[in-house]
Amino acid sequence: MVIRYANEKDNFKTLAKLMYETDRYIYPYWFETKEEGIEEISKLLTKEHTSFFYKKCIVAEVDGEIVGMLLYFDDTSPLDFAYADIIGKNFNYSYTLKNYVIPLEKSIKENQSYVAGVRVSDTHSRRGIAQSLFKFYFDSLKKDTIVKIDVLVENEPAFNLYKKLGFEIVTKYQGFNGYRKKRVECYSMQKIIK
Repeated sequence: MVIRYANEKDNFKTLAKLMYETDRYIYPYWFETKEEGIEEISKLLTKEHTSFFYKKCIVAEVDGEIVGMLLYFDDTSPLDFAYADIIGKNFNYSYTLKNYVIPLEKSIKENQSYVAGVRVSDTHSRRGIAQSLFKFYFDSLKKDTIVKIDVLVENEPAFNLYKKLGFEIVTKYQGFNGYRKKRVECYSMQKIIK
């Protein structure tokens, strides 16, 4: 297994598929079909000044195939203007970008980093790949960086992994659940890099 940063030669559709699968609420709300979601997320991965930019993506590769990813952003990532050609395309997409994604990006301060998504393909799960992605990510950060992540309370496997990796609960809150028009319970967690 190779853990590395994504690069321009990677298959962005594979990355977009993994990214789409990180959130069963937001992406189905944004896009009418999974195929449309993968196509649009593929485009976002090429946009330099967004939280989706591929250079902020760490991948796990097995036998030349990308089987896992961790996407993050920090205070050097966000700029609203990069979304200008996307906002307005579809109401659900525009609404969550304006009211969730962009404010979240702006909330990240100097010496902070936010994990936007982690996913390992079903065929490669439970092999330590997610832990390896996090280790690579943590090793790339400066000492005293505050790493933030959100997780659904109901997602016990992810929550347990994050606890094992040293994340602690900061708060419990009602998260965004787009297409169901109700809130879901989430934990906001963080870890300080030592």
